[in-house]
Amino acid sequence: MNRFKEFKYIIPLIAVFFTQELFMPFDPKETVNAYTIGIKLLVKLIPFIALFVTLIYAIKYKSVYSYTFWAYFAYFVYLVFESLYLYNNLIQFPHVFRKILDIGVMLSFFVFYTKFPNTNFSTAMNLIIVALFMKAALEPDLLNPAKFMEVGSGIQGRGRGLPSDVTLMFVLPCLYFFNHYMVESDKYSLIKFFFMAFMVVFLQHRSVWVALVFGFILNMFLLNRQKILNLQKAIPATLVLGFLSIVTLSLVLTYSPAVGEKIGGEINNILNPQEDTNGTGGWRILQYESYWPYVSQHLFEGMRLKGFELPIQFLHPESGVPYFSDNSGHHFHSFYYDVLFYFGIIGLIIFLPIMCYPIVEVTKTNLNINHSRISFISFTFAALIYGIPYNLPFYYWAILGIALAFVELSKKEKKSLQLSKVENQLALS
Repeated sequence: MNRFKEFKYIIPLIAVFFTQELFMPFDPKETVNAYTIGIKLLVKLIPFIALFVTLIYAIKYKSVYSYTFWAYFAYFVYLVFESLYLYNNLIQFPHVFRKILDIGVMLSFFVFYTKFPNTNFSTAMNLIIVALFMKAALEPDLLNPAKFMEVGSGIQGRGRGLPSDVTLMFVLPCLYFFNHYMVESDKYSLIKFFFMAFMVVFLQHRSVWVALVFGFILNMFLLNRQKILNLQKAIPATLVLGFLSIVTLSLVLTYSPAVGEKIGGEINNILNPQEDTNGTGGWRILQYESYWPYVSQHLFEGMRLKGFELPIQFLHPESGVPYFSDNSGHHFHSFYYDVLFYFGIIGLIIFLPIMCYPIVEVTKTNLNINHSRISFISFTFAALIYGIPYNLPFYYWAILGIALAFVELSKKEKKSLQLSKVENQLALS
């Protein structure tokens, strides 16, 4: 019964996870059936459910989060009126409205997990690993190193088993299981951590590598502040599993030496994006330059709905053919550039403060925050770094909402503890 009670509280997060390609037994871009239609409907439905939940909360309570909601809701209403004025339609381009509705998803998860704080997320983290194994079983070439060396059909000409947004998801269980091992000495958690960390490296997404490093920097800092970072305890098992990882990697490199060459090339491309002719570094720079005239002309307010209507400006330098089809969005490879194009500096002011809030709060304030909560907050920092070269995935907003809830709960617990100490002192005197 207790197990079921724990599970039902993670259903909202699992529902968001199931919108990701990892949890689909096929390529959602190439398959159209009842399942894919249902997933697309779920992706469209969740933000509106979130809007309803946060609207009730904002009316009922007054807090910094309700004020955030009213600011975001006012901007959403402004877009509706702009759509009516320009196109005689309530929501002319749902793609643009969805970007604003992501904040509602974040706030609804904040509301839910402040109401149900004692939630164990181990089941959700294990589910990610189970989904990975099931995906690999259904698609045997998914984790085949030789397959990665083939020229892919994508814009960047790369053959990868899973996209970067799915690989970013692996950072969360990495942090979660590492922290569980550090506190609970659970060897299985350490094995899961090494497995997920290995997958992040194996899947070759440089941006996720960098995000994982930054997430771990904050994670180690917070563990140390809470005095639960015990390096002596971690060393023996780390050495054993580290040795096994090196042996595994050596076998892969022996039978597929091209993997090592490609990993070396990826590291070089991180350090020298301008020289990244085969990767996405130079490709991104070309994309940013293509749109900069429009961004600079609407720097403060952004292009909003007219931005979606704008024909694709990103053309192949040799053929002059657009990289994407018109009326499909501009597919910016940067969350911040995407916000700047559509919503300008106003958009950055709407998004960035609430995105940075949990990180700022835990670094400037010595909160009594446990290891599970630390992993979620550290992930939001990793995602902020990931947002520089990629747009943020849908599930990020759910995790950010949970991280905000953890910060708020920790602040309340700290106040309650301080109040209890004062009351004890008064009772003794």
